[in-house]
Amino acid sequence: MSLNDHQSRTDFEKWNYELLKELGPLALRFLITLNAGGFVILLTFLGGINRNSQFVLPLQSLKFSLSLMLGSIVFAFLLLIVSYINAGMNSKGSPIKFLSNSIIGINALGALISILAFAFAVLALVLSFEIRT
Repeated sequence: MSLNDHQSRTDFEKWNYELLKELGPLALRFLITLNAGGFVILLTFLGGINRNSQFVLPLQSLKFSLSLMLGSIVFAFLLLIVSYINAGMNSKGSPIKFLSNSIIGINALGALISILAFAFAVLALVLSFEIRT
């Protein structure tokens, strides 16, 4: 491998790393929007329920799902703040080594936890719906 090939590979790896650092906050913003949308839809559903409705949703399931979605939103916001702090520290030339080296993994794990919480909240709602006859 020549010196130019090695330099090109190193440049590509740096570019790829920077791209992944940019995609983390983007994914977190998407998950915040997804969870907030689910939260709003549930609140809208609550506003449309009346006593004569044939659909029944236990209050515990609703509280559980809303709590999961809200917790996921707060968690994603915290991770987003950490990402922006990391970006700010790196732009000033004084990165926190642990944060700088781990931000991609932290964002990926946070995004996974957030999407799993959303999926679990929706699943809990779907499984708890009852239809009155």
